[in-house]
Amino acid sequence: MKKIILIILLFSVSNLFAQNEQKYYTVNASTLNVRDYPDKEGIKLFELNYGDRVLVTENGGTWFKIEYKGKQGWVNNTYLIEDYNQELSDNSDNEEGSKGITPNPFLLYTGIIGGILLVLALILKGNALKITGAIITILATVFYYMFGLLLNAFSIALFATSNSSFLTSILATGFTYALSLVIFILSIVGFFKNTGIAIIVLSIIIIVINFLTGAIPGCIITIFSLFGGILIASGSAQLKNS
Repeated sequence: MKKIILIILLFSVSNLFAQNEQKYYTVNASTLNVRDYPDKEGIKLFELNYGDRVLVTENGGTWFKIEYKGKQGWVNNTYLIEDYNQELSDNSDNEEGSKGITPNPFLLYTGIIGGILLVLALILKGNALKITGAIITILATVFYYMFGLLLNAFSIALFATSNSSFLTSILATGFTYALSLVIFILSIVGFFKNTGIAIIVLSIIIIVINFLTGAIPGCIITIFSLFGGILIASGSAQLKNS
């Protein structure tokens, strides 16, 4: 069981850093609109032309956040092709290009805490491991609600609620809130019973939905619930075999 935990934790953390690598891409369309929000209904900020080289700073699924000549915005990644020469060219106009590959602070903290959880999984045993997992999951779900409510309140204040795509995103967020509430209840039950597998499955569903809607911070927060579910399942398995 400990080997499984080790593999899952290392794979999850390494994937997070891999997804947030800053890379250069080239525009593969005659023109490409850069918007203020990762949606085709977002406000057009400026326009890119064929062959323009941009730095992708955030992977939001089907939308990338880019930097170009000191300006930032979101573009549909369908019209970008990865530039295999990731070195900053001498004639590049990208003022931020010299930064190279830099981990996002959210992902950095995720990696650090993921490492701490890995140590806990290797040191703690049985009931202590299960209780630790339940506490981590509870804290993750509470923070998910606090962060999500603030973010959505801000978004609703900025974007028109008549936007169908935006409303779809809000509905998806509401669904993840419902699943997160179920995880919260399961984490409390986890003090007494093995609810780890259910927490793992629901956490993966939330992570996928958040990734598809571009809610990367929500993915990161939910990963802690996933870690907590793994610890609960592992601790319960140890108690059963003892």
